[in-house]
Amino acid sequence: MRALHITTACCLLALSPRLSGAGLPEVVDRIRDHVVDVRAYGTGAEGGSTLQLLSGVIVDTSGLIVTSALAHVDSLRIVLADGRQVSGDLVASDSVFGLSYVQTPGPMSSAARLSDRRPRLGESVIAAGFTG
Repeated sequence: MRALHITTACCLLALSPRLSGAGLPEVVDRIRDHVVDVRAYGTGAEGGSTLQLLSGVIVDTSGLIVTSALAHVDSLRIVLADGRQVSGDLVASDSVFGLSYVQTPGPMSSAARLSDRRPRLGESVIAAGFTG
């Protein structure tokens, strides 16, 4: 699996050589269908319901999504770029790196193409977040 650098607020995608030189609108057009809304429902410390609203990126056509770290999750709902909603299962979460992997039940038609290398200091990256 390729490295993906995550902040707690959004996913940062290193520009691959394929995207280098493309203008921002072209890059957004290429990644927009791979950015999703992750809604994590859980139970808080006091027993009340909690809702975490995060963005994620589809990184594999099997339906694997990477997002910010999730905690105390009872169920997940994923809103795809086209508005469809699917369930998701928390596969792994790493609080040190601040990321989680979520698996959807079915295959996706495509996934984001990530860089094979770490971004260099000063290199452009794109913060991709769900706005739907």
